[in-house]
Amino acid sequence: TVQRDGTVTLELFEVQRRTTVFHSDWRAPFLPHDRQKKWRWLDTQHNRHVLLPAHWSQQAVQRAETPEQAGIDRFMAMDPQGDWVVSPWLYAFDLYVDDSYYGLHGT
Repeated sequence: TVQRDGTVTLELFEVQRRTTVFHSDWRAPFLPHDRQKKWRWLDTQHNRHVLLPAHWSQQAVQRAETPEQAGIDRFMAMDPQGDWVVSPWLYAFDLYVDDSYYGLHGT
């Protein structure tokens, strides 16, 4: 997202699913209804992130443990002007595209 002041915000979501409630391992979503979320590295609409290399398979992207391993580091190859600020990771148990799931209602 490009702001009026020229600030660029790159938003990237890593989604994982616990294998079962009896296990403690986490991995890329794998259930049939996960659809686009199976890519693990997603944009704000929960679709495959546009910066993932187009020629990579879904399985290769799923194995990537970091954005850099997923090929998203090519964005960093751009020559930034000014200071870069890396925001902290945000954690959630569940994410929804529509704010109404969070109880946020426009006025």
